[in-house]
Amino acid sequence: MIDATCPFVKHAHDIVKALRRDGYRIIIIGDKKHPEVKALLSSAGKEVKSKKIGIVSQTTQTKDNYILGILEALKGDFNEARIFNTICNDTSARQLEARRLLKKCDVMVVVGGKNSANTRRLWQICKEGGLDSYHIESDVELKKEYFRGKRCVGVVSGASTPDSIVNKVVRKIEMINLMKEGY
Repeated sequence: MIDATCPFVKHAHDIVKALRRDGYRIIIIGDKKHPEVKALLSSAGKEVKSKKIGIVSQTTQTKDNYILGILEALKGDFNEARIFNTICNDTSARQLEARRLLKKCDVMVVVGGKNSANTRRLWQICKEGGLDSYHIESDVELKKEYFRGKRCVGVVSGASTPDSIVNKVVRKIEMINLMKEGY
């Protein structure tokens, strides 16, 4: 049997278990309904009354949301706080790239599963950046109208989106662009 658990998710679980063992009240910043958060809550066990808090994040959370969550948690009653950055490096890099593309492009295409938390977060970042942004799972969902009057298309994808799907999306966007230019 092979454990295929993401190392970042496993690391977050290890931290939560250590905090529980050491008597910390555990605060998890993330989407309550997400399977990863539910699993972290399971690892945390029953809530303990403690003046020590430990804070972790869902691995696909944005740093902005995590910082806001930390600030809110720090308003509570405690004597000691341990804060761990459990956000996945790949997730952070993808979010930074999306923000970088927002400055260069005039439409964004986010490729990945509709149920993927990190893909939905990328789409949210793009929408909040003020650009027309489309969350698609495959090239079949692309519409010519998305690119009407647009000169630069940014494409970002969720961490679990296969390169083959992203490449198909890019090729279809290039085809649409060629047709738009009359080739």
